Parts: sequence; structure tokens; C-alpha cells
Amino acid sequence: MAQRSPLPPPPTVVAGPAPPPAPHPPQSLDETLSTLNRHPLFMTTLDETDGAEGTNVELEALRALAYEGTPLENATGFHAQGNEAFRQRNWRDARELWTRGLDVLDGKTEGVAVKREDERGTRETEEEEEEEEEEEEERNKRRRLKETLLVNRAAANLELGNYRQVITDCTLALSLSASTTSTSTSTSTSTSPATNLKAHYRLLTAYLRLSSTQSSHLVTAHTALSTALAQHPAHPTLLSLQTQFQHAQQTHHRSLLASRAKALEAKTLQAALHQRGIIQSTTTTTNTNTTQLHQQPDLHDASPSLADPRDPNSTLYMPVLVLYPLLARTDFIKRVDVDAGVVGEELAVLFPLPAGSGSGSGSDLLASGGQGGQQGEEEAVEDGYEGLEGVEVYMETLGGGLVKVGKKVRFVEVLGRGKVGVVDGGLVRVFVVPKGRRREEWLRLEGERRGRGR
Repeated sequence: MAQRSPLPPPPTVVAGPAPPPAPHPPQSLDETLSTLNRHPLFMTTLDETDGAEGTNVELEALRALAYEGTPLENATGFHAQGNEAFRQRNWRDARELWTRGLDVLDGKTEGVAVKREDERGTRETEEEEEEEEEEEEERNKRRRLKETLLVNRAAANLELGNYRQVITDCTLALSLSASTTSTSTSTSTSTSPATNLKAHYRLLTAYLRLSSTQSSHLVTAHTALSTALAQHPAHPTLLSLQTQFQHAQQTHHRSLLASRAKALEAKTLQAALHQRGIIQSTTTTTNTNTTQLHQQPDLHDASPSLADPRDPNSTLYMPVLVLYPLLARTDFIKRVDVDAGVVGEELAVLFPLPAGSGSGSGSDLLASGGQGGQQGEEEAVEDGYEGLEGVEVYMETLGGGLVKVGKKVRFVEVLGRGKVGVVDGGLVRVFVVPKGRRREEWLRLEGERRGRGR
């Protein structure tokens, strides 16, 4: 039998040098900074995108270290740190630390501590190492710590003036207190009476401070105070707050009565003006030479008033501003009996009109355009300001014109005709000019100016 010749050995393949790795494409400056920003050491902004699941591995590792332990342990640590910050009067830091503790207990810490708790819970369920009573007690401990953190955070917000947040935290803490008390079988896990009292105190304090600007909080605060006293009867701190609330209620009641009385008086005054036919007008003048005369001076709190603020038929008093447009001066009569006061008789007390910057009633001189020194004295004497018989009186009409007023008529007769109004605020304005050529010239200029202003 013929023998087969052996197969030739396979050719030896000599491997050449491995090709160099493909170079990474060059990165721009922005790309380089973005890469560095993903590492906690160089991080300037929070970048949580990395890997297939969109998480930053290095950042998650640091978070795991920060929340090493169970949620209860981590929250207890934040509680202690917040207490230290509060003792140092760092209200904002304390609030932030206590908020972190609450976030841990509520599962708002990026899932690190919560996952550990869930894993432990699964393991415990599988191994059945914990009894139902111990699990319930653990939950009560967490509720009690949450209540403490809420009450503490309320203290920080109270210092910072965040009263609405104080109300929110204390209300939630008191609801947890009721829940813990009703479900707990051990006195060691029941709510601390001191914590409960602090929640009531801070809640009521927040209501009290808000009531100074919003009286509606007094009603809610009354209910909260009753609840607090029911749980802590005759406690001196709560009794002190009760006294403060009673004082606040009395103050609010007096303020309410005063506001209602003021509104009634204003309504009665409007009825008195309407009854007499007096109309309030917003007509103003814009003459360059007398602009400042038409600016309302300091009225020293003068305003229309009734002899009996509750009776529209009682005597009506109004302030009167007397303007001397040719002298750029004013006089002010604070109180004129509109019903019985005669125009000439009320103005007569101002004459003779002293020369210069003063006047018989101590009124102000409007300096711009005014006449001072000897020239002012000659102007007053020459134009007949030495007596009422040498002047004419005018008032503004509702249409912005001028009407001559008799000196023997009563103010109510002029104001009640429906032609002459009083400016806002109830001020009666009267123009006094001397008889003669200058009066005619003033009337002509005023007529032209008022005509242009229509």
C-alpha cells in the first residue's frame, strides 16, 4: 500500500510592528474645558452627564461618600451641623443644613442613601431578621426627627423674617406630632413635649408678626392658640402670646372703627358738597408768569370739614387760597365758613396788604416773578392794595375761564352755581387784582393764555 507523503508545515507568519494607535482628534478649548468640568476637582458647573446612563461617575462617587450611612444617620448628622450653625447665628447655613436633613428623610438626595435603605430593606425582608414592631419604631424615629428638623428650620426662618414658611413648617410638624403620638407604642419614640411646644410657639409668633400688616391672620391665629393651650394648658410662654394677641385684636378693632368712621365722614362731606352744588375741579393754569402761584402751597393739613362730621347739614368750612397775580404773592385763610361767609368780609382781614415779601396773614411770597424791596412797596401802594375797595375779585370757572365775584355775596352762592369749582382737596382759589389799567391788561393776557390752553 502506498504511503502518503506528509503535509508541508504551514508557512510561518512573521508579525510586523503593530501600527501606531490612531491619534485622538484635536479638541477645541471649549471641548477641553467641558471634559475637565466633568471631574469634581476642576468642576465649575454641575455636569451630571456621563456614561451610557447619563450620570457623572466621579460626582456620584463623591455623593455616595457624603451620604454614607442610612437616611436616619445622615439626617441626624445634618441636624447636629445645623444646630451648631444656629448657635453661631448663621441662620441661612442652619436652614440649609436642616433642609438637607429633611431631603435625606424624604428621599431627595439623588437616590444614594435611599438606594442603600431599599437594598437593606430587601435584604431584611428576605432574611426576615427584623420584626414588624422594630420597623414601625424605625419609622417613628424618622418621623420624630423630621418633626424636629421642621421646627428647627422654622426657627431659622423666623429669624430671617420668612413667616409664611414658618407657618408651613410648623403646621406640618404638628401634623407629624399627632401622627407619631397616635401610632407609636413606645414612649421613647413619642413626640417630645418641648418640640411640640416650640412648634406652637413659632407658629403663633409668625401669625402675630404677620397680623401687624394683615389682620386676617388674627382669626386663624385664634384657632391655633386654642389648640396650643389645650395641649399645654397654663403654659407661661403661651399665655404671654395670648396677651399679645389680645392686644393685637384690640388694636385692629380700634383701627377698623377709625377707618370706618373716616370713610363715613368722607362720605358725609361729599354729600354736603353735593347738597350745596359745589363741584371739585382739576382745572389748572399754565401761564408762565403765574405758574408758581397755582402750585398748591403747604395747607398745614387744612381741608374741607363739617362742624358735625356726621351731619351734612352742619356748617361747612373750606380753606381759601388768595392769589395776587400781579405781585406773585399768596395769602392763605385756613378756615372759612362757606355757608355764612361773605367774600368781601373774609378778604377784608388781609388789607391793607403789606409791601414786600410778607402779608397781613403771614403768607408765603413766591419768589419767582415776585417784586421785592422798595419796588414791591411802590407796586402795592400804586395799584390800590391798601384797601378792599380798590381791588376786584375773580374765580376760575369749570371751563378754565375767569368770572368776577361780588364782594357782598356768600361763598356758597358763588360755588353753588355750578360754574365755579374748587380744586381737588377742597381748596377755594381766589384771584385779587387792583382796579384800573393793570387789571385790564391782566384780564387780556389771561384771556389769551386760557384761550390757547383750551
